[in-house]
Amino acid sequence: MRGLLALTVLFVAVFGKETFEGHQVLRMYAKNADQLALINDLEDKHEFELDFWRGVTDVKTPVDVRVPHHNLQSVKTHLDSNAINYSIMIGDLQAMLDEERREMASAARVAEPKNVDSYDYARYHPINEIYSFQDMLVAENPKLVSKIVIGKSYEGRPLNVLKDSSPSSDQASGGTIDWTYNQGIKYSYTFELRDTGRYGFILPASQIIPTASETWLALMAIMDHAYKNPY
Repeated sequence: MRGLLALTVLFVAVFGKETFEGHQVLRMYAKNADQLALINDLEDKHEFELDFWRGVTDVKTPVDVRVPHHNLQSVKTHLDSNAINYSIMIGDLQAMLDEERREMASAARVAEPKNVDSYDYARYHPINEIYSFQDMLVAENPKLVSKIVIGKSYEGRPLNVLKDSSPSSDQASGGTIDWTYNQGIKYSYTFELRDTGRYGFILPASQIIPTASETWLALMAIMDHAYKNPY
């Protein structure tokens, strides 16, 4: 749920009139259970207008929180008074959103890919291009890939699942894991990708290829295991 709130920041900034100029994302570090409880209590301090991007779990895991510009000093003073360490993960959220919007506008002027080979994997794509890519992937590899529509999203868009040629493995998004289990599919998986560092939920397009590259070995290992361990 908190992840959806963080993504909402991007959509509101792009499509709405609200801006996040001067908003910062703070990464908070609890030293012990008492400090962790104090950070958790921040959610109930509505006067701070905080947006938790990564919520409270345990002492070892930092907590990421978006703080409006007009409440920055108050929040930082509160943290300092309780000896809670923090770092500035994003210095100006609006500046980062503006840069992402410029990249998306520039990408929108590029002609849509005609086949899988011409698809630009190094940038973000609008939903219609993603759907088109899925269809091209199936059309160009009918013996390897098939597409299944398992329902609709809240916005009424189709929820697609791409199935590979192995009878024991499906590639599923986080929202379809429960569906795969209910279908009796033995192997289903979700990857948690970058970033737990500076960018949080607003990952620059420049991180797409490195993320895919470092994930590929894990994907190959999973497929190899599924192939060697069928139903």
